[in-house]
Amino acid sequence: MGVEAAAVSHVGKVRVVNEDACLSRPQQGLWAVADGMGGHARGDLASQALISALSTLEPGKDLQTSCASVKELIHYANSGLRNGSAELGADRQPGSTIVSLLLHASEAVILWAGDSRAYRLRDAHFEQLTRDHSYVQSLIDEGLLSAEEAEQHPMASVITRAVGIDETLELDSRHCSALAGDRFLLCSDGLTRCCSDQEVAEILSSHGVEDAVQALLDLTLKRGAPDNVTMVLVRIN
Repeated sequence: MGVEAAAVSHVGKVRVVNEDACLSRPQQGLWAVADGMGGHARGDLASQALISALSTLEPGKDLQTSCASVKELIHYANSGLRNGSAELGADRQPGSTIVSLLLHASEAVILWAGDSRAYRLRDAHFEQLTRDHSYVQSLIDEGLLSAEEAEQHPMASVITRAVGIDETLELDSRHCSALAGDRFLLCSDGLTRCCSDQEVAEILSSHGVEDAVQALLDLTLKRGAPDNVTMVLVRIN
């Protein structure tokens, strides 16, 4: 199984520092997006530390082995961020979201914490593979808020899980198939807050991998890009 991938990370039009980071390692079958938390100290260092840890992944003999190694590296980064921020105080710990994609043969695993997302476009079906770890998502789950209302909620950016914040990190995972023609998109919320799912799906359907990433970035910038925007697009050949 061959893959074609493209990645981009942009500071946007409002922020001074890009606190996002991304990883594309086709040889290891690993891709990731990390979004440093702007409300915490040095979110850019948190996302870079996380991506640096993941970049050390060695090719695994199977998906299960690689998945276990990725989890171990994320937990290692979690401990390192917590230990390294001891002098900053408990309220200034650097943190970062993470969403990663592992591919092996015709199988895929998504691992994540926070509100960076993974999507899959298969034929005409565009599906969000992750569920946000966020305050507004918890309100949606309880039936107290609609998805449309959540987008405008004043606490829409508050996440409930991230790397580097808690001593014990809980990662969610999802196993799914990966077939020829599938497109997997990993992105920070800088993209999803500016572009609808329908718009993203249409661009992915009508462009090649490199052109799709550029078109999504251009659309986000055209709409003001109030946050950093990062995405990784992987197409199964």
